[in-house]
Amino acid sequence: MNAIIYSRFSPRPAKDGDAERAAANEDAETIRLQIDVCQRYAVMKGLIIAETIKDPETSARKTPLFEREGGSRLKFLPRGTHIVVLKLARLFRSAVDGLTTLEYFDKRGIIVHFADEGGVSLSTNTAKGKLVTTMLLAVAEYEPGETAERTSRAMKHRQSNGQRMTSAQNIPFGQMVDRGDQAVGPGHALARDPETRAVVG
Repeated sequence: MNAIIYSRFSPRPAKDGDAERAAANEDAETIRLQIDVCQRYAVMKGLIIAETIKDPETSARKTPLFEREGGSRLKFLPRGTHIVVLKLARLFRSAVDGLTTLEYFDKRGIIVHFADEGGVSLSTNTAKGKLVTTMLLAVAEYEPGETAERTSRAMKHRQSNGQRMTSAQNIPFGQMVDRGDQAVGPGHALARDPETRAVVG
């Protein structure tokens, strides 16, 4: 039985220097971990890995599976192929995308395996697997939405207290970091810059 391994990680905010290199190394390790777990799962299930597909720097929330560079190749798999992925959120962050895509796979006889979904494995070739997968799709869509709302509330709170939300290299013209406490990290207060304030009025 041939199997395809699929892996993905989300885009990161742009960074400079050492932080950017560290993030790149972490992302590479994330992909390696996903593939390693999926390979071990495939061996356990007696599946023969025909291909490994990667979608780095790809948002599952913004881009449906079949519209991703790697994910689009899953649309034309031969009947009876198995897809192995670490967990459901690597494939989907949209309940609609997940339900329609899994229905498409089901009609083509393609079985999807989630190698490590909270310590257990699932597959879509059983009634229980389909039930749990359907519930997990709602969770997968909920999580990033909740995170975005929480981040937005925190940012609005900090802004209302005069705290900056940018790095020291992106301070708005006419303002400066308030160094009264010698703190220069992100999130500290801004103050009027007397040298440039006269220009902006």
